Amino acid sequence: MSEVTKAVYERTFDISGLRYVIIKNVMNEQTGKLIKDLLYTSERSIPWPGKYGQRDSWEWNTPEYQALLGTRLGKLVAYLVLGSYERGKRRIARIITYRTGDSPWPHMRFDIEDTPVS
Repeated sequence: MSEVTKAVYERTFDISGLRYVIIKNVMNEQTGKLIKDLLYTSERSIPWPGKYGQRDSWEWNTPEYQALLGTRLGKLVAYLVLGSYERGKRRIARIITYRTGDSPWPHMRFDIEDTPVS
């Protein structure tokens, strides 16, 4: 699926310019359940659905980031990044979750950037 996504994207744009992958209205049950039931809890003081326009950032290599990347949708974006760039050159730096309007479905934004030189 990631190869198809890459091919469709490259029909119009240069893949080297890809900075964000946005998934609106996450209806995948596994991913939606993780977002709503594990990340947005009263224990974390960030209940779902949160405030309109509130965006929560899950930074690279945190447990929340790893959990989101391990979902079906997270894996799709990870495969897209792994298959589109030379190994070690680009990474998903953070994953943003949010909602808009009256939609009950969460949205996700994957921020893609150059891998920092160490």
